[in-house]
Amino acid sequence: MTTVGRWISKADYEMMAKTVRMVEVARRTTAYSNSKYLKSTKIQVVMKKVKDIKWFKDKLATKLEGYELNYKFYNEGDFGSLNQVEFNSKKIGGNVDFWGLGWLGIFVWDYEREEQLLNILLEPHQEKEKDDAFEQLEKLL
Repeated sequence: MTTVGRWISKADYEMMAKTVRMVEVARRTTAYSNSKYLKSTKIQVVMKKVKDIKWFKDKLATKLEGYELNYKFYNEGDFGSLNQVEFNSKKIGGNVDFWGLGWLGIFVWDYEREEQLLNILLEPHQEKEKDDAFEQLEKLL
């Protein structure tokens, strides 16, 4: 988890939150001694290292030599918008689904043995499991 090293105003945060998907907010309230419980709320932005379609293109796609990659986008799906990566080689194929609401799906099929190697659907809060799933995927590919 990376912490932005400064406090920002609520207006700045609201503007940023429109472009940053995974944001946790910690609020700190300060009471000033010269007034009756006058409070000022500051917001600290904590951004997670999000595994999304951009992360996939930057970190994983570069390692997939010998695979044909197809990128698809769907506005409406079961868990919000969907960015999907299909990957295929002579031996293995599958897809990774990055859902707009934070869900992650990974499916891998072995064409030679005609069997499923991986079939995972993870909820938005399952960050450790998502890391583990991508490690499994990298080992299979």
